[in-house]
Amino acid sequence: MHLPKIPCHVISCGNNRDACFYADQDYLFYLECLDDACKKHAVALHVYTLMTNPVHLLLTPQDKAGISKVMQSVGRRYVQYINLDRVLVGLGAGIGREMGVNTSYAPRVMSITTFTWGRFVLVVLEV
Repeated sequence: MHLPKIPCHVISCGNNRDACFYADQDYLFYLECLDDACKKHAVALHVYTLMTNPVHLLLTPQDKAGISKVMQSVGRRYVQYINLDRVLVGLGAGIGREMGVNTSYAPRVMSITTFTWGRFVLVVLEV
């Protein structure tokens, strides 16, 4: 629970301090999830930093549950994407078939021509 209309610094780490992002398209999909969740739950995103692990966000909610709802929404959507992507990567070596994974569901892939962010990204958005 957070105070409405008061900016909050949110830090989100990977499970067991593992990486949150493995490929360029992972950063883009995370940002898409974050943008959709912020719009849906009336939370303003001011600044974000995406590192391999962790993610830093400066968010201002319109109500006390806004930030919690955003992080829950992003987590549910992004974790499914990453878990499916990691399983499908293993399918080439026969891993996953043994686990009974339905391979008809492919992760959403976003195309990008160049990606020069390096190890982290800092983006400042106009408020």
